[in-house]
Amino acid sequence: MSEQPGVDPRFPAVFQRGYAGGGETRVEARHDPGATSEGQAPVHGTIGTPPAAAPAAAPSEAAVERELIEYEEPRRNPFITAASIMSAALTVGGAWLVYWANSSMNYGWSGDSVPVEVLIRQFGYMVGPSAVTAGLVGIVGLLFWHAAAWRRRAIAAQRHPDS
Repeated sequence: MSEQPGVDPRFPAVFQRGYAGGGETRVEARHDPGATSEGQAPVHGTIGTPPAAAPAAAPSEAAVERELIEYEEPRRNPFITAASIMSAALTVGGAWLVYWANSSMNYGWSGDSVPVEVLIRQFGYMVGPSAVTAGLVGIVGLLFWHAAAWRRRAIAAQRHPDS
C-alpha cells in the first residue's frame, strides 16, 4: 500500500488529500497475485477492473435529427390542469355553500341541544367565503402562470426563429 504520510491505506491514495503521485493504490495491490494481507489468501484475477468496452459509435446526424423531430413536448402539465380544476371547484363550491347557508333563514330552535342543520349552516357561513377567495386567488395565479409561460415561449421563438 501507499507509504505516504497522511494517506489512509484503506482507501485509494489517488483520491486522498496529500497524494503526491507514485506508489501503488489499493486497486493496483489487488492485481498483484502474490500480495497478501495478514491471514488472507492471495488474490487472483482482475478484481476491480472494468471489462474493456468497444468505443461507442457516434450517432449519425440523420438519427439525431429524427429523434429531435419525433420528440414533442407534453401538451399539458398535469399539475396545472389539477390546479385549474381545483380552483374552479373551490369557487363554484364555495359560492354554492354561501347560497345554501343563506337560502333558508327561517330556522330556529328551542330546547337544550343545537340541531345539526344549524351547525352545518354555520359551517357553510365559515367555509364558503374562504373557499370562494381561495378559488379566485388560484384562478388569478393560473392566469399569471399562463401569461409567463406564453411570454417565455414568445421570447424563445424570437431568439430561435428557425425552430
